[in-house]
Amino acid sequence: MAKNKNLIDDNNGDAIELASIINKELKYNSAHDLESVEDFISTGSLLLDYAIANKKQGGIPCGRLTEIIGQESSGKSLLALQILKNTQLKGGVAVLLDTEHAASRDFIERLGLDLKKLVYIEPETLEDVFGTIELVIKKVKEKKPDKLVTIVLDSLAAVPPKAELEGDMEQNTIGLGARIVSKGLRKICELVGKENITLVFCNQMKMQVGGNSFLGPQWTTPYGMAPKYHASVRVKVSKSTELKEGDDIVGLLTKAKVIKNKVAPPLRTCEFNIYFDRGIDDVENWIDLLKKKGFVQSGGAWNSLKMPDGEEKKFQKKNIKEMLKDEKVRDYITKLLDDALIIPFTNVPEELLTEAEELNPIS
Repeated sequence: MAKNKNLIDDNNGDAIELASIINKELKYNSAHDLESVEDFISTGSLLLDYAIANKKQGGIPCGRLTEIIGQESSGKSLLALQILKNTQLKGGVAVLLDTEHAASRDFIERLGLDLKKLVYIEPETLEDVFGTIELVIKKVKEKKPDKLVTIVLDSLAAVPPKAELEGDMEQNTIGLGARIVSKGLRKICELVGKENITLVFCNQMKMQVGGNSFLGPQWTTPYGMAPKYHASVRVKVSKSTELKEGDDIVGLLTKAKVIKNKVAPPLRTCEFNIYFDRGIDDVENWIDLLKKKGFVQSGGAWNSLKMPDGEEKKFQKKNIKEMLKDEKVRDYITKLLDDALIIPFTNVPEELLTEAEELNPIS
């Protein structure tokens, strides 16, 4: 959300006049220019960045809430840590709210995060979570208003409301957490937008009581509908297949689906490799995608890429990183990925508009 915007420079006189009246009556700049998301933070997967933002150098949008959901061991936490790492690389402040009390120092360092620049907090209750988020935003923005800030909550499902923590095991607290989350999100989402904060919630998928494939969804996320409504982007991650080196399982092929998207076309999917020793590495998945689109030809273990000058590059998928050291090849593959993954926005053809007017004439 833009702040302190002024429409005086606009050429639309009616809009200027109305906005001026509204701001004067309300005593603050409520009416302003509508801005698009200006900055994104990479998820660590180039394919997922495209799927979310539909553009080069995409990722999750700044100034919005993104929710990452999935079952256990599906890659939610790792994806969130990659986002924090890329925040640090952009010179921003990375904040991790660890409600699961499960963060590993060694693993975080192995992913490339700078622990000296990571703000690590362990809130105990839902009330603490929202209070901490509000406090972090206000304190950072007081000193550095333009500073990039990313706050990751891992995870929403793991943190109880205060009454549940302090009460007896027999105490009935059904619905209490959902009410607190709904109230908290209504309060902080305006602040997140106004101050351009990147907020990421990891949330667990749990078996829904009474749910089955015939009567309704088997899986749901806890704490009600508020996170689903307030999130601009929701990404569902799931395990696909195991990656092996010999007899050892060294990683997982992970599938991601953008089940909600307010910044680009929704319901897009992608797959990327997660390795246990280094995190997300989806370069090999680029080739799988380019094969599907027909840009790369495959024959057995070998692949063939025809360059614009007619030269044919033959390679095995495991050697793609070596081939990408050639700047000419890297630039061409980047262009092919743009062609394959960016969905162009087009205006409605004039003939369709004319047809619509004929079917629905305006008197």
